Amino acid sequence: MTAKRAAGGKPSAKHKPAAPDAKKAAARAKGPARAKAASRPKAKRHSPLDLWREFARHAAKEDPTYDPVAPGVWPPSWPPATYHLSTPAPKRLLYFTKDFLLKQWLQQGPLPAGLGAVVRYGMATPNYCAWVKREAKALRLPVLFVGDCDPYDLTVFLSLQRGSDELVKTPATTVPVQYLGIDDRWLAMCAAAFSPPEGGNPDFKLVMVEMTPLERRHLEVLLKVAPELERLVGPRCRQILLAGRKLELEGACSRSLYAEGFCQKLLHHVEHAAPRG
Repeated sequence: MTAKRAAGGKPSAKHKPAAPDAKKAAARAKGPARAKAASRPKAKRHSPLDLWREFARHAAKEDPTYDPVAPGVWPPSWPPATYHLSTPAPKRLLYFTKDFLLKQWLQQGPLPAGLGAVVRYGMATPNYCAWVKREAKALRLPVLFVGDCDPYDLTVFLSLQRGSDELVKTPATTVPVQYLGIDDRWLAMCAAAFSPPEGGNPDFKLVMVEMTPLERRHLEVLLKVAPELERLVGPRCRQILLAGRKLELEGACSRSLYAEGFCQKLLHHVEHAAPRG
């Protein structure tokens, strides 16, 4: 077929086939470019624990008043724990992150004979995990955790479960711990018994506390490390947390906020309710 010619009499560049040598040269030029692209270092992927370590390092710098989450902030045996045994062989061993509820029970009399309780604030170091594990083994009981429904106490629970305040699973110190609250069951009891003082606001949501931006980030990273925590607290508590609110033990069991006898109902709950996890 005769190539079409432009006005000047030469074949149009639009229809002029590329020379074979030009095609080979272009192919050779692409080779080094592909090799260079393949040699570029890939972006480093951070594991959930890497993200946690980064958060823990920077939390105290960002807010010195924030509850310590980085290992080594406190000595291995600080803060101290208190241990309450109503009998040498209790049927349940509870672990509280604060003594607010326990004090209310003890003001009304001794703990029921079937209960033992450890009270300790803060992340569980390997030192404390080993001690709690020994006690649980001696009593042949799991440890039942009771703490705030907030990012910090959920992290405390995880530190017991993994046996280290670094949140790395350490078989020698992992505690046989199960979650008892605060969860959806506890939340439902609170909502049913909520009875603020005369003239007080009847909105139950007011007992909840807004999280700080740092707490919101804490929750976000924590759920990447241990997404199963959402299942332990239940869908309603999960929704509250993801909305940036938390429910602390003080708001979930204060006598001034609930109908008479509510603290005793909670005592019955922790005596008999099935734990999770």
